[in-house]
Amino acid sequence: MSKDSITLDFGYLCSQLARANADRRHAFTTLVLSSFDGESSQARWVVNRGWSMEHHRFMIYTDSRSPKVEALTTHPIAEITCYDPRKKLQVRAKCDCRIIQSGNLYDQHQEKASKRATDYSTDVAPGVAADTYGHADEMHFALIEATVVSYDALLLGQPHHRVRYDRANNWLGTTLVP
Repeated sequence: MSKDSITLDFGYLCSQLARANADRRHAFTTLVLSSFDGESSQARWVVNRGWSMEHHRFMIYTDSRSPKVEALTTHPIAEITCYDPRKKLQVRAKCDCRIIQSGNLYDQHQEKASKRATDYSTDVAPGVAADTYGHADEMHFALIEATVVSYDALLLGQPHHRVRYDRANNWLGTTLVP
């Protein structure tokens, strides 16, 4: 790695991703999740419900009836993008995704999500046209586990710095042209 990209080393990148776990005001608390449903790409803002440094994975909550669940079940590859305008740091993470609807990990997160049960208990599915809707007793909660395959980090400045980190390469950085 060149001396020019030292400000974008892997430790710094991970520290910024981890800060979103502790600081709800951190820019990486909200992410753009992009997926493909077989016909077109879909991008939407989601809330980062936890990033694991040990496993390099994001946890995202969703309604189990949402179109992204079907898209990620059929095409389990996605990209997560986050941007911190103060640090001028953009991170794109290519991920393998898994929809979790049972088990210990699901139970842990579902318990947290139940505090906001109305987010996952509408009587019609997300994206369905409806003049009015209510809430049912049943919670339609699903957990998206997005395991990072590679990070592409871009630090804007004079000059810009861009580095890719790949799991297959033990997270060693490759400096890229910005």
